[in-house]
Amino acid sequence: MGLSDELRAGVGPIWEKVVTHPFVTEMADGSLDRSRFDIYFDQDYLFLKDWSILLSLATAKAPDFDAARELVSFLHLGLGGEEGLFQEAFRSGASPVNW
Repeated sequence: MGLSDELRAGVGPIWEKVVTHPFVTEMADGSLDRSRFDIYFDQDYLFLKDWSILLSLATAKAPDFDAARELVSFLHLGLGGEEGLFQEAFRSGASPVNW
């Protein structure tokens, strides 16, 4: 059994509650109310913004260059992927939250 299988087995009941939550299933099948999605979208954007600040601060306090490189790599992964989706949505007319 791989590590991810072990981790999932350790949280089985919680995993099932998460993946079968009405918000998740409605988002997956396209029936989620747009206003509920907009709230989620705004909260996710704010989370990503604060997450990037947290990783930047952690990088500044890293004990050595190897640790700093790992944090920067993780930050680059998040900003290079998810943040790009937000920017695309904003260009197409979605409004960013008031920040």
